[in-house]
Amino acid sequence: IPRPETETLVETVLGFLKDRPRPKIVDLGTGSGAIAISLAKNIAGSTVFATDISPEALKVAGENAKTNQVADQIDFSCGDLFEPLKDRKLEGAVDCVASNPPYVSEEEFDHLPREVRDYEPVVALKTDEEGISFHSKIIGNSVDFLKKDGILILEVGLGQAGRVADLMRDRKEFKGAELRKDLGGIERIVLARKA
Repeated sequence: IPRPETETLVETVLGFLKDRPRPKIVDLGTGSGAIAISLAKNIAGSTVFATDISPEALKVAGENAKTNQVADQIDFSCGDLFEPLKDRKLEGAVDCVASNPPYVSEEEFDHLPREVRDYEPVVALKTDEEGISFHSKIIGNSVDFLKKDGILILEVGLGQAGRVADLMRDRKEFKGAELRKDLGGIERIVLARKA
């Protein structure tokens, strides 16, 4: 279920890609397809490769893409993160990798609002103790897919931005890292360009 925090991620991607012709975008953990669909609708000529581990989520995402008339721009694949894209000849060819991965720790999960905890798929929310294991995997694997000056953009949970930014800065393949605040003033987006 898209929430306002994810709007910041989409707006950030749109700002970076507005002048790139026919960009290739990867959306990892697409869920209902909100990010992939928003980007496809707003970036003419873009191709979005969207992955998710849940076949049920991908079915919903496919229906949403048809409803929004962008199904021809989005390639949905079932599998874990980059896994379904490994034989697609996308290495070194992607303009942007974007993701709103699971980032709720075990402890935080028990304190989520009931409408989130009881009605959203647990697999889309909950992760390890620190909440950043998916971020770490994505950062490590994105360097193989991004082209030079390609952008990695990740949504993070409350208090995670600094640690995720450090993970990006620790990789020589990236030019530092930037933080962006969401509509509520919380550091919610971490991004870096490939060197």
